Amino acid sequence: DEKRKEPEALAVANMTIANVYHLEGNNEKAFTYAFCADSIIDDNKITRLKLYSILNLGDMFEKSGKISAALDYTEKAY
Repeated sequence: DEKRKEPEALAVANMTIANVYHLEGNNEKAFTYAFCADSIIDDNKITRLKLYSILNLGDMFEKSGKISAALDYTEKAY
């Protein structure tokens, strides 16, 4: 499977798509892609992207008005 050969690139692509949807106000799709990226990062132990993923999700939750979830994700970064 071609996707499995480049998990880091796939994770970055999913985070980028999540950010675009979030900027457009489509939070449902944004979170779908953000969680997909986070799963790829976890499954492939891509530690250098994990902090970015956590902070990205925290920011998305905060901007969506979900403060409790935003705090949960932001605390995971520290």
